[in-house]
Amino acid sequence: MKLRRSPYVSFFHRRAAVFAYVGTCGDILEMSADVRDFIVAFEDGATPEQAAGKAGVDATAAAAWAETLRQHGVLVTAHGDPLEGFDTMVPRIAPWCCWARIGRGVTVVEGRSLRDPPTLRALDPWESRLFLAVDGELDARGLATAIDGRERNAAPKPGTLARVRETLLRWTSPALQWTRLSSLPARYDAVSRPPAYLSSTMPYPALGDHERPLDPFAREADGGAAVDNRAYHRRQIADADQQFDDVETTLAHLFRYPQPALGDRTFGAALIDGLRAAELLPERGRRLEIVEIGGGTGRLAEAALDALEGVDLRWRIVELSPALRRAQAERLQRFGKRAKVISGDAEALPVSIRDVDLLIANEMIGDLRATWLRHEDAGTHPLVQAHAIELREAPDEFWLNDGAIRLVEQLAERLAPGGCFWLSEFGHRSAWPVESTQLDHAEVSIHFGILAHVAERVGLEVAIRDVVDVIGLDERPLALSTTQTFFRNLRALAASRGVVLDKRAWTRDALAQALGTALPMDRVGNLRFVPMGERVMGLRPREFLALVGKRPVESGGER
Repeated sequence: MKLRRSPYVSFFHRRAAVFAYVGTCGDILEMSADVRDFIVAFEDGATPEQAAGKAGVDATAAAAWAETLRQHGVLVTAHGDPLEGFDTMVPRIAPWCCWARIGRGVTVVEGRSLRDPPTLRALDPWESRLFLAVDGELDARGLATAIDGRERNAAPKPGTLARVRETLLRWTSPALQWTRLSSLPARYDAVSRPPAYLSSTMPYPALGDHERPLDPFAREADGGAAVDNRAYHRRQIADADQQFDDVETTLAHLFRYPQPALGDRTFGAALIDGLRAAELLPERGRRLEIVEIGGGTGRLAEAALDALEGVDLRWRIVELSPALRRAQAERLQRFGKRAKVISGDAEALPVSIRDVDLLIANEMIGDLRATWLRHEDAGTHPLVQAHAIELREAPDEFWLNDGAIRLVEQLAERLAPGGCFWLSEFGHRSAWPVESTQLDHAEVSIHFGILAHVAERVGLEVAIRDVVDVIGLDERPLALSTTQTFFRNLRALAASRGVVLDKRAWTRDALAQALGTALPMDRVGNLRFVPMGERVMGLRPREFLALVGKRPVESGGER
C-alpha cells in the first residue's frame, strides 16, 4: 500500500533529536534523523519498502515504522484525506496558552518559546465565541453546532463547520499551538490517561526536510567535555535580572523578596538561619571568611549580609560572568569592605580563595562541565578511576558531573579546618543526571550520591539535605505554577493593561492584588495554583538538594 506524508507534518529539533509535529492534533513524536528521512521519502507517495530504499534505512524495520507513523497521522494513504476524522476530535485550549477576556472579546498572547517575542492578538467576535466554546468536551462538529445556536445533536451548517475546521487547524499549528485535539473528551481523563502531547509544547527551532540536526555539544566517550558553559557565561549573559527572569530562574530568585511561606524572610535570610540551625555557620573568634561561587544577581549575598549584620566577616563572590560581576558589585556596594566580587572559575578557584569558613555554591553547579559517557568506556575516565565511582547502576549512556566533582575536590584544600560548605542544585540522591531542555544553554542535574561519595573520599564530613527543609519553606500555600514562556506572555498581557509583573513566587492573593481591576484575575485563562511544595512557577522545590558538610579539624582523606 502506498502512503504519503501528511501535509500537516513539520519538523523541529533539539540538538541531535528530531521531532515531528502533527498539525491536525498537536501530537509530537521524537525520533532520530534517519526516521525523519524515512518520512520525507513518502513526500510523493511510496510503499514502505520504496521509502526505505530512498532514505537508505533498514528495510526490515520499514513496515513497522510506517504503521506507527500512520497511526499517529504522520503518514496517510496515498489518495486519502489527511483530515479524515478531524471533525470528531475534541479540541482543548493548550495549558501554556496565555489569554484573557478583555471587553467582550478574547485576547491571546502569541509566542511559543523564549525566542519569539510576545505579541497580543485580539480575536474577532466570531473567533472569541469559538475560543470560549472550546471546553474539552465538544468535538469540532459540536462546536460548529454551538456557534450556529442549534440544538446539541443537530447538524451544523456546512459553512460554519468548514470555518471551525480551518480556525482550529490554524490554532493547532506549530506557529501558534493554542489548541490541542484529543480523541476523547476531557471527562475521560480520570479513567484513561491522556496522551502526553496534550500537555507538551514544541518550543524548538524548525528543521527543514533535508537539513541535518547539529549538536553543538558533541558527546564524546573519551573523557572530553560534552558541556562547557564557560564561554557562555563570559560572553552571552548581558543583563543579570533578565538572565534570571527569563532564562535560568532559580529558587533563590523566586524568593528574593520577603515571603510569608518563609516566615516573611527572603531566601538568603532563610538560608543563613538554616545554616546556623544545622551548625554549618562556624562561630569564630576572628573574622569569618565566606565565599560564594557564582553569585547570580547578588541578591542572595545582599540578604545574607543583612542577616549577618554585626558579624565580623568578609563575603567574597567568585564570578565568571562580567555582566553578573557588575550587577553584584553594584548591589553590594553599600557593604563596603565586607563584600568583594572577584573574577574566577569554579573548577579552578583563584589562589586567594583559601582558609574559607563557609563556601556557598547555590543553584550553580549544574552550569559546570559535564561529560557524556558510554558505560562500556566510562571506567577509564580519570575522575571515575580517581574516586572509585560505582557504575554498576549506570545506564548505557549517562552524564557525569565533572565540574561539580572538581569543585568538591577543591573543598578539602580551600576550606579552613572546621570550615563548612553548601552546594545546592536541581538533582537527585541516586538518579543519573538529566539535561534541562528549557534553557538557552546546556545544563544537567546533579547526582548528589556521587558528589557525597567524592566528598567522603577527599576527607570531608558530608550529608545530603532537601533545600526546602533547610530554609524552612511552608509547602502548603498555593503558588502560581507556569512555564517560563507562559509567565513572559502573562507579563506582556499585564503590561498592556498598565500592570508591571516581576518574576517571583506569586501566591493567589498577591497576584490578584497586583493585577487589580486593570486585569481581573478571574478573566485570565490558564492560571494554575498548586501547593508550593509541588511547584513554584516552573520549579519543583523538592527536586532541589544540597550537599552540605565540613572539613574536619583534623582531616586526611584519600587524595
